[in-house]
Amino acid sequence: MSSVLQLKPDEETQNGLMNLIAKQVSNMLADTIKKIVKQVFSEEYQHDELLDKKTLAKEVLHCDPGSVDELFATQHGFPYMLKGSRIVYSRKAVEKWIADNQRYF
Repeated sequence: MSSVLQLKPDEETQNGLMNLIAKQVSNMLADTIKKIVKQVFSEEYQHDELLDKKTLAKEVLHCDPGSVDELFATQHGFPYMLKGSRIVYSRKAVEKWIADNQRYF
């Protein structure tokens, strides 16, 4: 007859093992999340252009540059960024905003 030796670690050892496992799982999750975020960010903003108001008006909004603020930029959620002290617009973000804010009759 064979006997199985069963060891039961004390509470301190159990806690130490649990902490070690939790740390390893946490590190693996953090690495995976970083990879996913990096991939999503690079795909979404790859080949994006930052436009000044004049270019935005001409190429995307098809209006006079003087009308950008009145007709679009003051609308809730209209995307813009500061580049130093200048306001610039991401072409992709503005195109997405337009698509998301369409109104239909």
